[in-house]
Amino acid sequence: MRYRNWIIFFLIIILLALAIVIDIPKGPKIFGREIKTHLGLDLQGGTELIYQADLSKSENKTKDLSNLINVFRQRIDRLGVAEPTIQQQGSDQILIQLPGIKDINQAIAAIGQTYELVFMTQATDQSSGGVELKDYYDENYSYPGFWQSSDLTGKELIKADVTYENQNQAVGQSQPVVSLSFNNSGKEKFAKLTQDNLKKQIAIVLDNRIVSAPTVQSEITDGKAIITGQKDIKEAKKLADRLNEGMLPIPAKVIGQQNVGATLGAQSVKKSLIAGVIGLILIALFMVIHYKLPGVVAVIALLIYSLLTLALFKIIPVTMTLAGIAGFILSIGMAVDANILIF
Repeated sequence: MRYRNWIIFFLIIILLALAIVIDIPKGPKIFGREIKTHLGLDLQGGTELIYQADLSKSENKTKDLSNLINVFRQRIDRLGVAEPTIQQQGSDQILIQLPGIKDINQAIAAIGQTYELVFMTQATDQSSGGVELKDYYDENYSYPGFWQSSDLTGKELIKADVTYENQNQAVGQSQPVVSLSFNNSGKEKFAKLTQDNLKKQIAIVLDNRIVSAPTVQSEITDGKAIITGQKDIKEAKKLADRLNEGMLPIPAKVIGQQNVGATLGAQSVKKSLIAGVIGLILIALFMVIHYKLPGVVAVIALLIYSLLTLALFKIIPVTMTLAGIAGFILSIGMAVDANILIF
């Protein structure tokens, strides 16, 4: 029993030492990743936007609003914002919080325009109406050259699904593909598009970025096509989701915006830390005076708990907000209660 207790004691000492190293304001790098405290909008400052989506023409409002949220998330990811908040608010609103972004107009310009899925063909150069497009969302592929719009858009696309090619073959040999279905108008346009671009690439573009650029293998006249080349079911599903996002352009307008200053956040952090330190000192004094030696042991355990928790917050990482700091201080108070019962 004594041997086991010593092992536990030294294990606690090792964990405590690691926690102290991690809790240093400019913490170490682990596997090349800097361990730092992630602050929320109310502490770091930034921009908050509220968008209202026009769902008057939507047949599936829940799905279309979810697609719009995905589009916003893709655009915000390209801005390089750390720990953004993007969530539905009410039945037709989207709340976006961008920590560290101070220019509201820049944020609105980057994420607010209406998106649409379009099909584009290869052009010889810019003089023939061609434009250069950005790479695939994940930047795993690159489609150099110039592209020009055709009159086929996501409005003619009925749905995009994930299925398997050669389903009658043995299990394990079938490959995931993305199937496309067009309405009557899209069927005619797509037939002409494939006829005019045989053995050439057709770029499927969403939000001015190429989602996929398959090569036309044969003329397709029935309004049903498949896109091959996906390495696994996850990649195929992601492509199908991107295509479905562009089926119905959903206008969205800003109905609320505010800029949270970093100064306010710094003051909040300072006051919270002061309050936390004062609370810890008062709790420690009370426990030592009232409980004597068990109180001293409880204080030491409380400090270890606090250091380990802060280290976990930085490693996971947990985005710290003013409410989160208050919750952490409250958890220390509850830990005191548990320590007294134990010791």
